[in-house]
Amino acid sequence: MDGLDLLRLECRDKDIRNGGGFRAIARVDRYLGLRETIRKMELKNPLKCDVTLEDAALMYLAARILFPSSVLELPDRIKAAVIPEELGINPEHITPDLFYRMLDKFTVEIQEEIIKRVNREILNRFKWDFLYMQGNYRFEIASALGEELKEALLADIDTTIVHFEGKKCDLVKRCYNAANPAQIHGVKLVLAQMRSIKLPLFFPVVAGNAADVKQFRPTVMELEKLYPGERFIFTLDRAMFDGEDLKYAAEKHIVIIGGKLTKRVKEMWPKEEGFRLVKSELVPAGTTLKKYNVYAARKKVYFEEYKGELEAHFFYDEARADRERAENQVKASAMAQLRSKIEAMLLSEKGQKKLTKKLTKQIQAELGPLARQYKIDLKLMVEKIWNGEAIEEVDEDKWCGRFLLYSTSPKLKSSTVLEYYRGHAVVEEGVKTLKQTLEIRPVYLWNADRVRAYIFLVGMAYLFLSVILFCLPEKERRVDPSRFAEQRLNFTGEITRDKQGKKFVSEYIVDLNYILNQIDQKFKNSSQRHT
Repeated sequence: MDGLDLLRLECRDKDIRNGGGFRAIARVDRYLGLRETIRKMELKNPLKCDVTLEDAALMYLAARILFPSSVLELPDRIKAAVIPEELGINPEHITPDLFYRMLDKFTVEIQEEIIKRVNREILNRFKWDFLYMQGNYRFEIASALGEELKEALLADIDTTIVHFEGKKCDLVKRCYNAANPAQIHGVKLVLAQMRSIKLPLFFPVVAGNAADVKQFRPTVMELEKLYPGERFIFTLDRAMFDGEDLKYAAEKHIVIIGGKLTKRVKEMWPKEEGFRLVKSELVPAGTTLKKYNVYAARKKVYFEEYKGELEAHFFYDEARADRERAENQVKASAMAQLRSKIEAMLLSEKGQKKLTKKLTKQIQAELGPLARQYKIDLKLMVEKIWNGEAIEEVDEDKWCGRFLLYSTSPKLKSSTVLEYYRGHAVVEEGVKTLKQTLEIRPVYLWNADRVRAYIFLVGMAYLFLSVILFCLPEKERRVDPSRFAEQRLNFTGEITRDKQGKKFVSEYIVDLNYILNQIDQKFKNSSQRHT
């Protein structure tokens, strides 16, 4: 017996519903216009029932926020919530088939119209907030780059794999997931997010085997369509480094991207006397705080594919160095442990020309978890031990704490480049929210159009949840999204009936009214400031 059945037993004589915070989601929709955009497309009863496409979309979007589950059929959970009452939907029409019909009608054209409308509303209402909350950077941008770029919008771009439990299709491809090699099929989600207010701007889906390096330029082009005339400062992971795409983006925008510690980079690494202090910070060390410094040097580096020079910023971070040295010691110990066990297991194959499949599977089964924990290529290690080849030691300590960032603008200081790139973690938090809070994976679909529609709706759920959090005071925004949705949105109450009609009563209504008021104030004030 699950929690839903227990709730029904306890509340036989009362009409108890959960999901009481649905009104906050509906209030955000009032301003962003998801349902209004679908309604204006004048689709003639596409679902062939009394539930409209726009209501079905908001209903399932809300369900993903209030009680997330990667399992798609949630009619019983939705029926037990206050959502049908709020939308005026007959619970009998909420069936698993309704969700699939909705996905089939949620075409790319509808998705594009919604994205255009939502981004227009975000820009019109929140641009002042973008710039105000980037206050730490505004002075340097204005003084270093001139008046024309002082209002550049700081955005982060990242990619992630959404794995599938189903058949392959044109979109779902075999792909490699380093964090979990067992997840072999998926799609790639590209997430572009506004740094200062943590709102996702754009979240296209591409084939799972598409290279990260090919996703930057299309994303920039789409953002230029959604935000015509706006200038961006993009931060990217080094996996998206492509000279031609950087050249394209650098014509209008600024790009900051991570660099790899390749042999070429190590050879051109500046001498110690060329580094200067750019930042000092106190870092917890046991029961005390320890002061660590960050040093930087810079030089211009020519790239053939970029057809020009990029500004290379070389950093040495003392705190990072201590952390990486400790990690290297643990990894070295794990490698020694693996080597000893592999050598012992290979004794049974001595004299054979090649390893048997049985032993290979046994090694993977017994030693695979340890190798994955420390990101050690077990297959390569086995091959080298079998062939009597030397195994590379863990990275030298002299490179611990050293990293490289490139900038397309020669005018940004190293300290600013560092702060911009460190803030890239915001978009990584967004990926975490999609995967953990909203449970976007695993996906149990294998029709490409349905996959796109499903991931789009989960992306919109992330946007709505982010907007609600953004509308709250700064201290309240820092809460974990999962905890916020569970504790302040998915609360229970009772549907009562009197002369005035139906009413939802709960001890949490006061807090809900507070959230609704915060949403109204944020949109009203932002709109006035922009005007």
